[in-house]
Amino acid sequence: MLTALCWTGFTGWRAWRDSRPPRWEREAVLRLQKARMRQMTRFAYRYVPHYREAMDKLGMRPDDFPTAEDLARLPLISKKDAAAAPHRFRPRGGQVRPR
Repeated sequence: MLTALCWTGFTGWRAWRDSRPPRWEREAVLRLQKARMRQMTRFAYRYVPHYREAMDKLGMRPDDFPTAEDLARLPLISKKDAAAAPHRFRPRGGQVRPR
């Protein structure tokens, strides 16, 4: 009986703890965001023709985008542009995930 009570208490505590959103240090979140931005911009430059041309036209490289706010320097994509040449927005080589 005591063992069952202990497990019930432990299970309740775990459920309560797991229901709270995770708390990360601000610096850890910014480090993760920066690493993912670097990964995403390198992938886009290497495999997606539209983004390579856009960055080259602006004289920029993937490492020139350290934060998400820096993406505002890229030109916006209209629905008409994407519909007119969808192949320019697809990754070359069948890649669908950054590596």
